[in-house]
Amino acid sequence: MKTPKLLAALLFLFAHAVCADEQLINALKDTLKDTEATANAIQQGNSRAYICKYCHGEDGNSKKSSIPNLAGQNPVYLVRQIEMFANGQRDNKTMNEIARMLNPQDKVNVALFYSSQQVTEQTAYRPELVAEGKQLFQTRCFFCHGKDGHGKEELPRIASQPGDYVVKTLSSYSSSLVKRVETPMSRVARSLDKHEIQALAAYLTTLE
Repeated sequence: MKTPKLLAALLFLFAHAVCADEQLINALKDTLKDTEATANAIQQGNSRAYICKYCHGEDGNSKKSSIPNLAGQNPVYLVRQIEMFANGQRDNKTMNEIARMLNPQDKVNVALFYSSQQVTEQTAYRPELVAEGKQLFQTRCFFCHGKDGHGKEELPRIASQPGDYVVKTLSSYSSSLVKRVETPMSRVARSLDKHEIQALAAYLTTLE
């Protein structure tokens, strides 16, 4: 008897999360239509992101190679990830707590701030694997992430991400210890062996 009630509750939570996502994305897109509103949002986002800067850097270029760059990231993707951390669809204790501190406008502002920043050149990661990584990218990654690795809207920019972060993230798809929403990316990542993951990381650090 409890199963239908549990299913109904889960469906309600899912519908609520989807609705919240769409509201945030619509608010972000509306802001981008107005130059003055966008500039103000970036300024406010810069101020509100003070906690984020401890790990992701003052301008979104991360301070540690195991942490992603947020500079230049697609704003729709960013705001959706912030919301997923806030509602628990993505699991990271630090990020969950920080995301829940942000109100809807904060989330939009922070996403716009980081997306407006310039990515810096990355430290080379396993340069001997770059050529192999390029071949893998052209057969596994470019269809969604684009030939330049910049992605689009809800698909992340993976160009110029730190090598250690790429390795950690791709490896996590095969780990039962990491909570992730099942996506087409899950199947691609699980098809890669350790060497191929390192080769992809090597190539992605060379993209601008």
